[in-house]
Amino acid sequence: MIEQMSHVAILSQASEREKLLAWLAGERCFHPMPLEEGDQAWTGRFSPLPDDTQAIETKLGKLNSVLAFCREHSPVKIGFLDAMLPLKMVGAREEIESAVEEAAMDLLHDKVLEMRAGLEEIADAITRLQAKKNAVDQFAFLGDDLPRVTRLKKLILEVVAVPGQGGGAFLLDERITGGEVAAGELFADQTHAYFALACPASRGDILKALMDDHGLHIHPLPEVKHGAMQEKLLLNNDILEARAIQEKRRAEAAHFSEVWLRKVGLAAGYWESERNLARARLGMSESSHLFVTRGYLKTEALNRFRQDLEARLPGATSICCDEPEGEEPPISLKWNKWISPAGLLVKMYGLPSYRGIDPTPYVASIFFLFVGICLGDAAYGLALILIMRHFKRKYRDQAHLQDFFQAFVYFGYVAVAVGLATGSIFGDLSRYLPYGFGWLDDIRQNTLTLLDPIKQAQTALYIAVGIGVFTQFYGMALLVYRDWRRGERMDAFSDGILWICFLAFILLTAATSSWSPGLSTVFWYLFLLSAAGLVLTQGRGRGNFVSRILVGLISLYGVVGGYGVSAILGDLISYARLMALALTGSVLGSTFNLLADLGANIPFVGLILSVLLVVGGHLMNFFLALLGGFVHSVRLVMLEFFGRFYESGGSAYQPYGFRSASVDIRKNGFGIQ
Repeated sequence: MIEQMSHVAILSQASEREKLLAWLAGERCFHPMPLEEGDQAWTGRFSPLPDDTQAIETKLGKLNSVLAFCREHSPVKIGFLDAMLPLKMVGAREEIESAVEEAAMDLLHDKVLEMRAGLEEIADAITRLQAKKNAVDQFAFLGDDLPRVTRLKKLILEVVAVPGQGGGAFLLDERITGGEVAAGELFADQTHAYFALACPASRGDILKALMDDHGLHIHPLPEVKHGAMQEKLLLNNDILEARAIQEKRRAEAAHFSEVWLRKVGLAAGYWESERNLARARLGMSESSHLFVTRGYLKTEALNRFRQDLEARLPGATSICCDEPEGEEPPISLKWNKWISPAGLLVKMYGLPSYRGIDPTPYVASIFFLFVGICLGDAAYGLALILIMRHFKRKYRDQAHLQDFFQAFVYFGYVAVAVGLATGSIFGDLSRYLPYGFGWLDDIRQNTLTLLDPIKQAQTALYIAVGIGVFTQFYGMALLVYRDWRRGERMDAFSDGILWICFLAFILLTAATSSWSPGLSTVFWYLFLLSAAGLVLTQGRGRGNFVSRILVGLISLYGVVGGYGVSAILGDLISYARLMALALTGSVLGSTFNLLADLGANIPFVGLILSVLLVVGGHLMNFFLALLGGFVHSVRLVMLEFFGRFYESGGSAYQPYGFRSASVDIRKNGFGIQ
């Protein structure tokens, strides 16, 4: 249900502004809106509140930098599921206030910069030492001659790297064959061959020209003071010392992160909320004596709000007035706990317009039904229920995730019912149970199964399309309800009732043609009458009579307008995916069972292989069926159902008060304030 909103202006003495704002933040019921600029008399006396968002952004930036460092070096690593879910830190108000006081952001930020620089410095030092050690290893064959080779003065010696092995075509150059430059292969690895080139220091230009002509890249000799073996020992010692320093600095960073991660996270959430409050204050104004703001309150809370305001702030008052022309109030949706999980669809698609209708109560049942049909296995449904109930307990302090988990619990309930009705319990696993358990398969096939989607695929397809027919008419009926409630009676009649009659009479004509030709003829005439009504009304508001009739004619096909025979038929065919996904899951499950049964006959490893096939196969099938069922059901709802009546575009109701995307305030156990 879309809650009714009242537009309110609040005025107080300028000296009580901070007291009023603090009270509004505590009440969390007033959605502020920016004041419209008035005439010169207004702008001359009133001015916007000072903008302090930049100072808050600076604080928040420093805290987020510290928080990122703490998460990177925290000794407690988050699991895969925790990383995938949008989890929030949850703390009592007193804990958050304490964290804000303790987290001296400038000192912490400077400390993090110091630790980060130290870690990067030692990491770079280790990289340089390791690179030098690798270079010494490459020239270890020179032994104690290595230092002397690197310090030649009368002779130029360069080592070049050539990609690939045996790539020494440059050795045929006449400057080498003629003796001006001496060359020889030193060694090769998996990617390069290395050659030594030498010439007198006075002929260095010839060597440079040779390398430039053949695109040879210098592989520098290491700078060493000792022989290769002694240099390696010294480098190994330096690397060990550097790694010890690195471990010490990492331990310091881990301890820092352990102490400050939660505190800094809570403080960052607080300042994120303060930034949101500061942005909301930008639309408020004050003069030398008066402070004024406007916004929206839930109508049901208006009287209590005004009474509390007068009791707490005698110098303040509130005035109910009409909202500015063209402005829509913010959207607050009120659901009971049973349909609230379906609200995730509305949040994904976009909030309804204020004068539209909340689709959540109407979409809840069909959405849960669609996903349950696609999952379609009783064992999978039971597993989903148990998993999601575990997640609800594990993340019970994450209030914003509870509806998400509960939606999947509902999917599981429907999947259990559909699985029992179609005889799918881990596919047909009961067929392959050892002797003595045949009664289980007998119950599955003869007692529980009402429809086998594999053997009765045509019937299953009819049921899926029948669900589509019902859903389409359901959506059109909601369109009629929406327009009728808004007083748009002509739109409700021409864009809703006439289309319902037109499509219904098509179906009834076809359904009765074989067994009651007379009744079919009556429906045919009613169909023609409704078609004529559509032709006359679908082009209303166009130019002349001829253009209105032409628009009406082409609207029957679906070129213009929201409906049309082609659009309806396309949408109905889309519902066949319900049957297709249910059939796919059932066939895959049965296939894994058959493979496991065949694998059981393999000597020695048969039993193990059979168990692995059953467990692994059904796990894969479970996740694929759940993912496919959710994605395709969302598509069916958002395109085929919402497209019939839903108007989105509303803005969320965001009351002035604590609001953070990363932190929630705990109140009374696990409730969130």
